[in-house]
Amino acid sequence: MVTQVRTQPALVVEYEGHRRAYPLRMGTLTVGRASDVDICILHGQISRRQALIQPQGEDQFWLWDGDGEGKPSRNGTYVNWEPVQRQLLQPGDVICFGSPAAVAHFCWLSETELKQQDKLGSIKQQIAARLTDDVETWSLED
Repeated sequence: MVTQVRTQPALVVEYEGHRRAYPLRMGTLTVGRASDVDICILHGQISRRQALIQPQGEDQFWLWDGDGEGKPSRNGTYVNWEPVQRQLLQPGDVICFGSPAAVAHFCWLSETELKQQDKLGSIKQQIAARLTDDVETWSLED
């Protein structure tokens, strides 16, 4: 009997030697360096309102460059090394924020991977295998 593992979408963000996984739950997420965004990346190449990630249905996510209201980011947002204004994300997509000050991977993680906040070793191994390089630091939050 094969056991199916339930997964959920996540964005794994890397910058300045650190990685962090953000579960993509229902609702729009903001990315930027402003203090009131959902995913804060403190880097000079990142705009205050760099990008938005907006769900469509249960398993589709749109990435918008800028504030989502027509104002683009200063240094651009890229998916698989191509500049985008709006892009439907696919598992395995590589997202670069701010030429590329920060890189993110759109993927699906099991609930166990997301819930094991205190057991980072196993998460490091699983994500490192998916991204094929070493993981230096992990910090997961609900």
